[in-house]
Amino acid sequence: VTNRIESGQLPGTIVNHWTILDNDREPDIAPFEIYFALQQFHNLKSHLSVTPQPPEKPLGLQNFHEWFEPAVQRWISISKTKAIQRIKAAVNVDQISEGEKIVRHSTSAIDTASCFYQIREFWKNLAWPDHGSGAHYEALIIDLVCTTANVYSDLIHQNLAEYYDKSGPQRTTDDMCVIVNNLEYVRRALAEFQPETHALSENAENLLENTIAQLENKADRVLGKLTASMQGPLQKAVFHLAWSPDSLPANQAVMPLLEYLDSHLATLNVTLLSQNFYRAMSLIWNSVLTEFAKQMESGGEGDKPSNFHDRMYGALQLLGEFFNAEGLGLPPEILHSDLYWRVAQRLQYHKTDTDQLIDLFYLQRLQEQLNTMGSQTQLGTLSVKAYFNHDSLCVEVLHAKDE
Repeated sequence: VTNRIESGQLPGTIVNHWTILDNDREPDIAPFEIYFALQQFHNLKSHLSVTPQPPEKPLGLQNFHEWFEPAVQRWISISKTKAIQRIKAAVNVDQISEGEKIVRHSTSAIDTASCFYQIREFWKNLAWPDHGSGAHYEALIIDLVCTTANVYSDLIHQNLAEYYDKSGPQRTTDDMCVIVNNLEYVRRALAEFQPETHALSENAENLLENTIAQLENKADRVLGKLTASMQGPLQKAVFHLAWSPDSLPANQAVMPLLEYLDSHLATLNVTLLSQNFYRAMSLIWNSVLTEFAKQMESGGEGDKPSNFHDRMYGALQLLGEFFNAEGLGLPPEILHSDLYWRVAQRLQYHKTDTDQLIDLFYLQRLQEQLNTMGSQTQLGTLSVKAYFNHDSLCVEVLHAKDE
């Protein structure tokens, strides 16, 4: 360390430290070796039994980190350039194994996550003591990894477009599974930059959350293309369910649809990472609900089988249990979406007899009135007296007032 200080390699001395961080090669870690040595030496003061200097005369190494601020800034700048170059090179040589039946992710995702890990660990080891400048550098690092993640997601998404015109649906499905797994792999690595001991600055926090959301949205778009290929078979299976003979109960009529879903979900469960598999399940569930809604809209009510709504309602409950998989699949809050409730409620109405529907209607109107009375409203209050006179309903207005 002494020799390096005397030779001018310590930032802040006579020799300009920019020369040891050349853009044409990897950043020289020599200045940071000095930093870590000084850091270790400075930390030894915690073992002293007495204060070596009075507060008005702090130790000479008290603010040693300030000597390395230009080196840290330069390291972040060069790391950003090098990371993007490394990611582009990794994507260019990225290959999907032709012989593997099960593919989780490709090497480019591993290279990207490894790059993020090295940056995160290096910053963690620096243990920058000044919170003010540390927050600034941390924001620059967040910008570094977020920019790199966006570059990576754009590159692999562009490469996916080349597969749409190639060798059949199975190859395309495999490629899309790998792409969406790569996005999830990088998303997980990016989420590790959320510190546990303190909060990021507002701008850095927003940037990190937005980038993670962009990766998730891009994965959803790829999965949307994947599940779109199932639309035709799903439509056919739901059609046969809806128009099966009256003698066929719901648990038998729904079996072809369940078998089709089980086959495809089993394949996706093997080829997709867990988070992506749940995303795919959610998209497929919404597709099933959409097909249910279409069948309910098709044709007139008189054209439908007599037990159409009973069978469809029973099948909907069975499908919900299938996608929940005894708690291992989609949770109730995902299953019971707005679309689900619209479909289920309409089926419930159609399978309910007239007297019960009338009771249900008045209960809903009563609940609406109670909600209105309990909330701030600009409406007035009308007091009435209602009674039957023989077979006639009489309503007398007693009084009215504004609120």
